[in-house]
Amino acid sequence: MKRKDILFILISILFNSISTTQVLASSSALPAEDLPESADKSEKIELISKDGEKKVHIGYFLSNDGKELELFISFSASEPCLSHRLWHWDSANQIYVTGEEEEMELFIILSDARPGTDAGDLWIWRSARNSSSGYADDFFCPAMPNMANPDLGSILKKGFSHSFPDSGALPWFSRFFGDFVGDGIPRFYQRSAQGSAGDVKSSSKWKNQRWTIRLSRSLDTGNADDIPFAADSKIRMAFLLKSGGVEYFSESIVEVPGSDEKSQPEESQ
Repeated sequence: MKRKDILFILISILFNSISTTQVLASSSALPAEDLPESADKSEKIELISKDGEKKVHIGYFLSNDGKELELFISFSASEPCLSHRLWHWDSANQIYVTGEEEEMELFIILSDARPGTDAGDLWIWRSARNSSSGYADDFFCPAMPNMANPDLGSILKKGFSHSFPDSGALPWFSRFFGDFVGDGIPRFYQRSAQGSAGDVKSSSKWKNQRWTIRLSRSLDTGNADDIPFAADSKIRMAFLLKSGGVEYFSESIVEVPGSDEKSQPEESQ
């Protein structure tokens, strides 16, 4: 058995020693509500792979109802990718090991566009772990990572100038099985997020080879690990999409719209 598999099993056992009363949820792409078709007709931005060889287009817009900031996103996906690192039975060693299945991951960093402001919010949507949980992962960046040449590893590194999960419980957890219960067993299960980690609501659907996603959060949660949003203020919004093992990136400066208005990007790079 590979060393990384042994290490992961030990971590999983430790994680699952924490008791939970949450009901296990299936990883189906059922939206919490119908999403507007206008999300498919929104402003398009181009995300480029780190090597500059591949491109993907995302449609998005921001809206503000006076209480919440809403972010609508849509992008093409030939498959919904609803499974991630399933448990597969290693009959020779009589133990479960992780598979090669991969979900799609969309990372959105929102920060104040004014010079000298460092803190930012990181919202994460994943096609397996978040598509039907009703929540996106909510992280806080006390100082922004280097966005000149970003990658998921540097953004998610937990340490000063990187990211930390908001206080509370994330909307998913992993489970390890010691005894054989079948092959291709889900490793991740969904639950209700708790505390500040439950600030970012999510609904999504996959239809006609396209994901449409709605993320929303109160303009000002009052939590120390969330940045506030104000109408007519400028925010820097970075998208990083991981699909098929390739990471795509783009960054724009947008204005938080007034109530019931739609935003437009000012610049893209």
